Amino acid sequence: ETTVRSVVTDLQPGFAQKPGEEDEGTTPQIRTHNVTADGKISLEGIKHITASVKELARYSLAVGDVVFNNTNSEEWVGKTAVFDQEGEYVFSNHMTRLRAHRDLVCPEYLAGYLQLLWSMGYAKTRAKRWVSQAGIESDTLASFKLPLPTLPEQQRIVDVLRQADAVAKAKRSIGDQVDHLI
Repeated sequence: ETTVRSVVTDLQPGFAQKPGEEDEGTTPQIRTHNVTADGKISLEGIKHITASVKELARYSLAVGDVVFNNTNSEEWVGKTAVFDQEGEYVFSNHMTRLRAHRDLVCPEYLAGYLQLLWSMGYAKTRAKRWVSQAGIESDTLASFKLPLPTLPEQQRIVDVLRQADAVAKAKRSIGDQVDHLI
């Protein structure tokens, strides 16, 4: 067992868009609604912002980055996904980017475990609460405990989760087809 801090090379909160510039830019910004409840990235409703060269350098997302929802309603704070999009993206101040130390942890394993903690309600217990939202600070996220099996075992776990996801999708599709036939 270790901590999140021990398996990442970078833990970076995002940035807020300047007022009046939202949807006027060309750079897509990942926000809370772009991480789904099942731990995937969705580009539905993506906002585009104007980001400076400095902001692009500091807040860019790369394939394999883990995106953690650090501020949201109490119900949704802690949602996590692996960023899987090609191209230039940045992330909002309600998100935290984690870059996995790949000699220690698979990004998919790290994201899957953080998503599991969210689904079990753990993130909610670690969040600070305000009037209508909750937040998890970077230091708190960094201190989350993480079981750390070997890299081959982490990959096996990720593969099993992918297979389970594929089976669940197929089951939903079959159910939809049966409903349509009925």
